[in-house]
Amino acid sequence: LTPECERYPQALRFIPDPPAVLYVKGWMPDLNDSPCIAVVGARDALPLSIQTASRVGYECAAWDAVLITGGAVGVDSAAIAGALQASGTAISVLPVDLSSSYLLRNMTLRTRILENGGALITEYLSQDSPARGGFQLRNRLITGMCHAAVLIQAALKSGTMIYGRHAADQGRELFVAAGPENAVEFAGSRALLEDGARPFTKVQDIVMEYEMREAMGSFLQQPEKGKVKKSAS
Repeated sequence: LTPECERYPQALRFIPDPPAVLYVKGWMPDLNDSPCIAVVGARDALPLSIQTASRVGYECAAWDAVLITGGAVGVDSAAIAGALQASGTAISVLPVDLSSSYLLRNMTLRTRILENGGALITEYLSQDSPARGGFQLRNRLITGMCHAAVLIQAALKSGTMIYGRHAADQGRELFVAAGPENAVEFAGSRALLEDGARPFTKVQDIVMEYEMREAMGSFLQQPEKGKVKKSAS
């Protein structure tokens, strides 16, 4: 898909560095006419975070929202599994090319995404393993394609915090799931909430807000810059 294609995500046209091309395996949902929710978080996720991610994925499917995430173990995989359990549509954005053997552990899950009408997406024609900085580049697409992002479990100094910076730079609404009080695994999550991210409660609230703003045409224009820059940087 190139920016000239009808199914090229409209939201990506507004980010600072939109991809010149997207390579897609499977069926690319029409992201321009559906609420799109990114679910991101820690690979080494606590059981509580796995449970939360699975619930969020399931709720995305229940409210006809497209789930957008990576393909790692932990929060990503739990969110995808939850969405597929409810026959939802999921998009996995990869830091490698579509024929790469990277992350064989999740190959079965990726196959289920395709069987359920979702897609695998990358901007790499040839990239067998993630390049230096490849995850950061990939992450900008996950937040860039969504209307809102839900972040689950971020330590203070972790790669997950990069999603907060991308969301702020792209003007995306960032929702953060609060974890156990004083848990070091959620120190970054607490910092993002203190900097202006919104507490996450349920997907229904995000979808309802999307529908209201869509009716006003606010997603057809350059989005307003978000907050949470301080802790995300």
